[in-house]
Amino acid sequence: MMKNNEYSILDLFKVITKNWLILILVPIIVMIVGFFCIKQFENTNVTYKSQAQMLITSKETKLNSKASDVTNPTGTIRADRAEQQMFLVELSETLKDLTTSDVLLSNVAQSIYKVEQNSKNTRNNIVPSLMSKVKFNQEKESYMFTITGVGSTGEDAAELANTVSKALIAKSEQYWGVDTLKVISRAVPGNAPERMSTLMALVIPFVAGLILTIAGVFMRDSKLRTKE
Repeated sequence: MMKNNEYSILDLFKVITKNWLILILVPIIVMIVGFFCIKQFENTNVTYKSQAQMLITSKETKLNSKASDVTNPTGTIRADRAEQQMFLVELSETLKDLTTSDVLLSNVAQSIYKVEQNSKNTRNNIVPSLMSKVKFNQEKESYMFTITGVGSTGEDAAELANTVSKALIAKSEQYWGVDTLKVISRAVPGNAPERMSTLMALVIPFVAGLILTIAGVFMRDSKLRTKE
């Protein structure tokens, strides 16, 4: 004898046939509403990305590279390579911090938005906004890195990445007094961002609605069986 909250295959079939209209209509309604919500969200939250590629070209890097090419049985090569790697790590971390620093982004804000570099609005509003729109990325032990700009249009994203790259070169020359960096590929306006396909925008809310409807139908039926 089965308990009230247990279902046989026949019980499942009866519940489904009894609520077939709800099981069809509710997921369809959820699918339609979800589809329009997804498309509306995509239209109001469009972002573009554009990347500028840069290269570390400091004199110290060149000297270390030459030293690494010399064969030496005493182990000097290993030391030179270790120093080179240490130099690269330290410089990379410094550049990463500098990319999103107040001092650099204040210059960027002045160049793009024509605002006063040290104004209250620049420090409190524009600079924090730029921090979330600028990304620094570098592969391990690589002298190349990318500056990614994010914007509401492809042109805005490219302008931000290129302006940050230019400001980074200027600051590196100011701080280290050498040609530390150079741009090897300027950022160009990116293509339209990828959007969810129409099929996926329909399937995802439909499946979610179907799962929730089934769960709701069986929860209601279980309560009714318990009362009986």
